[in-house]
Amino acid sequence: MGEGSLDGLAMFVGRSHSFAVRAAEYPGLNPNSIYFTDHWLLTSPRSPVDSAYGGHDIGIFDYKNKTIYPCYYPIDVQSFKRIMPALLWFTPIPSPHPCFSN
Repeated sequence: MGEGSLDGLAMFVGRSHSFAVRAAEYPGLNPNSIYFTDHWLLTSPRSPVDSAYGGHDIGIFDYKNKTIYPCYYPIDVQSFKRIMPALLWFTPIPSPHPCFSN
């Protein structure tokens, strides 16, 4: 693996678990990128739930260019609010997969 590269992997990091896949096997994924979600949800025991901090961070870090891009699909970024419960990543099935062939 060269410097500035994740060897074509798309990595997923979050509260539930983390994993990596070869981006070339999944159309729409960005190679050499880290997809991340907010893993913190901080509240005071006496604070109402609406005052909790966290659940805002979701994005894609381009490892090669060292830049972060928003990942708010399908929500309009202007109306983005805290996500409850915390986001989870689901592991995709590569295409084509024998279970889905004709």
